[in-house]
Amino acid sequence: MGLDSIEIVLRIEETFAVDLPDDELGSIRTVGELYALLLSKLDGGYACLSSRAFYRVRRAMTEVLGMKRESIRPSTQLERILPRYSRTFDWKRIQKESGLRLPALMHPRWFHWAAFGICMSIYLLFCLVTAPILFEPIAPVSGLRAIAFPWAVAVGWIPFGMLLLRFATPFLNYELPMATAGELAQRVLSLNYALIGRDALKAERPNTDEVWRILQDIFVDQLQIDREKVVPEANILYDLGCE
Repeated sequence: MGLDSIEIVLRIEETFAVDLPDDELGSIRTVGELYALLLSKLDGGYACLSSRAFYRVRRAMTEVLGMKRESIRPSTQLERILPRYSRTFDWKRIQKESGLRLPALMHPRWFHWAAFGICMSIYLLFCLVTAPILFEPIAPVSGLRAIAFPWAVAVGWIPFGMLLLRFATPFLNYELPMATAGELAQRVLSLNYALIGRDALKAERPNTDEVWRILQDIFVDQLQIDREKVVPEANILYDLGCE
């Protein structure tokens, strides 16, 4: 598909909160066939909640990242469009722009191992320093003195120390909690189900005449042509010049 065709499809998807797969669009030749496909998608309801979540997040991403809508699809890898050096800042802006709660960015895997090592080292040092003093009367053997104290602090200190390090290093929160934009939409839906569902209930399903009028508006605006040319039998490529 050419740029005009892609833009028209994206506008239809966002306007009606539906998904128009490429394999179904491949057989579309006329405006009437596209209209029929759109109506078939609307038969199941005007708004699929997961689609609404995706298009709302994508709209925010295009604003924040300055990207074209056609470059963000459900299969798009987030790692590719959200560079690490600005990810934390961009993530907050996307959340604000969309008005939805996004899943939190995470610390990288290496951080957890490093934090565990630091906490364990502090713990062992603490045991070696305090055990001889506290347990000298009951553990005269140096080996026993070294291991006599773990039961007192092991359960509490290491998890607490790792949690403390996490809160002390918010600048290291840059690991993405999912891989693709589609997976992000699913997580966003689960976090904002009440809000997105309420918005969907407010949106009334348009009648067929209104769907046709909106479809005409999209073609007229995108291709800068007269409305009279957008008729059901018009060939999208040859009659309307949509590349």
